[in-house]
Formats: sequence, structure tokens, C-alpha cells
Amino acid sequence: MRTSDIRRLYYITHIDNIPSILERGILSHEKITAAHIPYTPIYDNSIVERRGGISTPEGRSLWHYANLFFQPRNPMLYRVINTVGRQNLAVLGVENTVLQEQGIFITNGIAANELTRIHPQPEGLEMLQTHQEIIQSTSWIAWNDCEELRRKLMAECLVPDQVNSEHIQRFIVADHDVAKLIQDRLDRLLPSNRWKLVADDVGSNIFTPSFD
Repeated sequence: MRTSDIRRLYYITHIDNIPSILERGILSHEKITAAHIPYTPIYDNSIVERRGGISTPEGRSLWHYANLFFQPRNPMLYRVINTVGRQNLAVLGVENTVLQEQGIFITNGIAANELTRIHPQPEGLEMLQTHQEIIQSTSWIAWNDCEELRRKLMAECLVPDQVNSEHIQRFIVADHDVAKLIQDRLDRLLPSNRWKLVADDVGSNIFTPSFD
């Protein structure tokens, strides 16, 4: 798969974290904890701890990588919706130029799963070609029947340390009220901010399971 075949990558976060992300970038777990940066978590501790015990081929823990999804409409988002609520979530759209960063790894599924393999770029992009249709799927129905499909839907791009904020282009939210809330916070907290994030596909059905 070519970089140009990937329109965008995605990061799922609580809307409270967006101003900090625009200032500092999307940081790895290790950088967040080392700098004592306050944030609102959306993932449970067991998942975070499991990722800390898994390493890339370079020998660095997953805690040292910021992780992006190729397909935001995935089981992880569905799980977070049911624990945090869709009104508190945003999916940040990251431009595909991030794939040109040094030290990138690409997984063939959710990185915390023991069946998942971690590949350096460009081998990872070649691997994605084999299940391109899966990560571009718009239906959630097969999740109930196939654990392997659920794993592959959550293929990740692992970026060492952080995703610089200039790569962040857009956000997707459940409705216009959430979009306005985010923009109001950015205007208030980052008045000199050169960013004007674009609300993309407000009311998107990525927040609602589709069984088509």
C-alpha cells in the first residue's frame, strides 16, 4: 500500500485533551507521565499496562510510541463510547505525511494482542495491502462473529515519542454542539493559536454501529 492510498490516520481522545494536544502534539504514554502532563484518560489501566510490556523490534516499549489508527470506526472506539460517552469524544484526523517520520512501525492489528505483528515502514505498508478492505470497512456487524477481524480493524501506526501537532488537521465529533464546545475552548484557552481545526463530518456515523 502506498502512503497516498491512506487518506488520513486517526487518534481517539477525550475532548478535554484537545487544547493540550494542539500545544504539545500527541504524546506517547512515557512522555506524558515523565512530564507530569494532566490529561483525561479514556482507556482502562489494564490495557495501558499490557502495552507497557510489549516492545517493538527496536526493543522500545509501546509506551514510547504515540499510536494512531488507520480505521477509527473500530472496536476500541465502540468500547470507549460505552464507557466515556460519545459527547465526550473526538477523533482527530492526522495527515498521512506522518508516515514519513523516522522510526515508524505499523502493526497488523491492535498492538496489545499477542497475535499482532509489528513491522517497520515500508514493510508495514506492504502488509496492510493484504487487508486493505478490512481497515477501510464501514460495517461493524462482523465484529460479533470474528475476533480476528476485530483485531485487524485496529491496525496501528506507532510514532516514536510524539506526533507533532502540525500533522493534526481535523476532528470528527458526534454532533454540532460538541464541535462548538471544542472551538469555544480553543478560542478561550489558545487565543494566539495558529490552529483552526476543521470539524469534519460532524454527526458522523462512526459513532454509531452500522450493520449494513
